Amino acid sequence: PTINCSLIVSSARVLNKLFINPMKRTPEVAFVVNDSTKVTTVSSFDHTSVASSIGGGPSLSQQQQNNSPGLSIWSNVSLKTETSMACDEFDHYAWRDDRCCNGTNDDANGSNFDGDDVPPNVNEEVCLVFAIKDVKAFLQFCSQASSSMDEEMPVNVYFEWGGRPTIFECEGESFISRLIMATLDHRLLQQHDTTTNNTNSANIGSANG
Repeated sequence: PTINCSLIVSSARVLNKLFINPMKRTPEVAFVVNDSTKVTTVSSFDHTSVASSIGGGPSLSQQQQNNSPGLSIWSNVSLKTETSMACDEFDHYAWRDDRCCNGTNDDANGSNFDGDDVPPNVNEEVCLVFAIKDVKAFLQFCSQASSSMDEEMPVNVYFEWGGRPTIFECEGESFISRLIMATLDHRLLQQHDTTTNNTNSANIGSANG
């Protein structure tokens, strides 16, 4: 399941700095990987605001959206915490830029999937929303396992796009440990963005009327 994925390889220590340390008291995070800028961004949101934002709410500034384009889909969600890290800070970074998003059932390497399921900008950026609790426990385990070794244990993060699993994996001398996380379907994010835009337009129309 990992052969056609993009890949980040890093130590648990570095991933803790990105995912865990800044993300206090949040059940879910949005993990945005932008290959154009070679920057990863992790953001925590108040998800109670996701539902209420359909009726209008605080928005991200234009500068925040420009810095993290993947966050524009959450433009009416209250942003709590955001942290970024350049891809060159990881031990290894490999990005798949040959996804087909034209409704066909194959990518450049012959992998089969529903072309309608692929985000239109999948070759430039992906946004993955998943629960953080299990990731925190997994990285803590990797850190403890590394403490008994002479060097830090690398952690592999395999990912495709929102709606497909994100896999965290580490391998020791006598074990392989994997955590498979479900991610929010990217179409739900797009639907939320469309609904919010339509509602905001209606509100503007009512105000002008």
